[in-house]
Amino acid sequence: MTIEERRVAGVRERFPKLDFEDLEVALAVQRASVALDRSLAVEAKPYGLTPVGLQTLISVFLPSAGPLSLTDLGDELRVTKANVSLVLAGLEKQKLIRRKADPKDGRKIRATLTKKGEQVLEEIMPAALAAVHTAMAPLSKRDRESLKRLSQRIG
Repeated sequence: MTIEERRVAGVRERFPKLDFEDLEVALAVQRASVALDRSLAVEAKPYGLTPVGLQTLISVFLPSAGPLSLTDLGDELRVTKANVSLVLAGLEKQKLIRRKADPKDGRKIRATLTKKGEQVLEEIMPAALAAVHTAMAPLSKRDRESLKRLSQRIG
């Protein structure tokens, strides 16, 4: 029995009339998410990155329709606007990105990868993808597609 299962069992005893099925599913999804983040963290650490830092590099690398708002980037990365600002500052300090205010809208930024950022992304992507493949290995292709589809329905 996992620690989450023990905790839910204890709370279920205290509140026997409540339905805990969704909580059990949420805890299982969260555990899987943490396992994936930990796998990525191992690969990102040698580059001085966190999983969110790596995701930010990828987001900055991808072609966008224009300047990024911190709110939109935060939504994409699932972190707060303040955290996005900190991550961008760290990436800029490492000379992995360049950022400047958008001349048309000062609330938005223009961020681009530096040559060093491009090189780091080029080096880290194969290992990061291998880590994700390893973490997903217990699932069949069909299970992976189902998990993706179900996760997209939640959020």
